Amino acid sequence: MTLLERYLIAIDKCYVQSLNDPENEPYKSKYEAKKLFEELYEEDINDESEIVQKEFETLDLINEDNKLKFVIIKSDQQAKELSGN
Repeated sequence: MTLLERYLIAIDKCYVQSLNDPENEPYKSKYEAKKLFEELYEEDINDESEIVQKEFETLDLINEDNKLKFVIIKSDQQAKELSGN
């Protein structure tokens, strides 16, 4: 699993899945997200590494309804490949 995939899963667990956690485990998804974030933190990578730049260049932070949200952006080339043009 790539760094970006793990990051997006952690974000999803933290902000989406946690809303549906059972009453007897109200922080289940938050703990799972925390574990993923800790694993990412422990990765031995440089901020300037090609892996980080390549994977995270498709993320953008936007402000929607006074809330910050991550969105996945696609390059023009990726968009053309997906549309078949």
